[in-house]
Amino acid sequence: MCVNFKKIAILFIGIAFFCATNAEASSDLENQCVLSFKSLQQKYTRTNANYTLISGDGKNMFPFSLSHRYHQHRDYSLWKSLNGEVSGYFLRDGLGFDFNQDKNAATPLSWHQINIWDRLFSEHTSLKDYHCMIAGRTRLSDRKVSIIRFAPKDDLRYSYVIARDEDKALPVELNVINPQGRLVLKITSTAMVDNINQDFLYNDDLFDRFELLQKSNNNNTNIKPWGVLNIPPQFKLLEEGSVYLNDKEVPFQRYGDGLVDFRVYRHSILSMYIPSAVNGTLSVLRRGNSKYEYAVVGEVPLQLSEFVLKRVSPRG
Repeated sequence: MCVNFKKIAILFIGIAFFCATNAEASSDLENQCVLSFKSLQQKYTRTNANYTLISGDGKNMFPFSLSHRYHQHRDYSLWKSLNGEVSGYFLRDGLGFDFNQDKNAATPLSWHQINIWDRLFSEHTSLKDYHCMIAGRTRLSDRKVSIIRFAPKDDLRYSYVIARDEDKALPVELNVINPQGRLVLKITSTAMVDNINQDFLYNDDLFDRFELLQKSNNNNTNIKPWGVLNIPPQFKLLEEGSVYLNDKEVPFQRYGDGLVDFRVYRHSILSMYIPSAVNGTLSVLRRGNSKYEYAVVGEVPLQLSEFVLKRVSPRG
């Protein structure tokens, strides 16, 4: 049998060139996607706009109004529920407070599933270790939109699919997808008006008070992760503290990747407990060894919680 080594060499060179060219093209497309998203973040952060939004998992949907303003180089977001009591939350540069207008009350900011919209579209947010791709163009609520998809490289976190209005360069829909590919949250705009001149009461004194309260609770220094935990490299230890559960002090550590965060609680072993639960984007996983029971609670999929506690052997 006669082997033409010259033809084989040319063939391999051609394959290598094809692969290198495609890799370069793929990198260029991803860079274009990232630049498009950063442009969207900056445009949204510095735009005055009013939205009407529907949020839910496709089965249970809830309407909200969102008033977004850029005032004296600060970013404000006012969310109001359109069902039940007039209540919601108010943010300034990502920090703020809950309010109930019917009860004339303002309280420290609690967890809101829709807050992912504010964090994701802030120009101060950078996504770490995500693949970015422009997944096409379509029509949504009579708007021409481009679809931007962020998929985590670790397959442990949520994916985000964003619809960007091509005329306004503003977000009009956000889908949060779990690692199994199931929709866990959809926030979609039914109406959006930008270039709003109308202002609202910013009440910076109230923001300052709640911001000081939050900073006083986050003054930890020289803290280290608990050795039993297996923390993904994208997440950093942000805070260490404690809460009271049934009159017992329970320590916790909080970790974040710049977009979402989770807490790990450590307490004495309970005789009866629910090992895991999921509510929208929020998940809880509990696992114990011979000394302690650990609970991971946060805006992360169960897969990530299991990764965090994989060194803790489940009790039989």
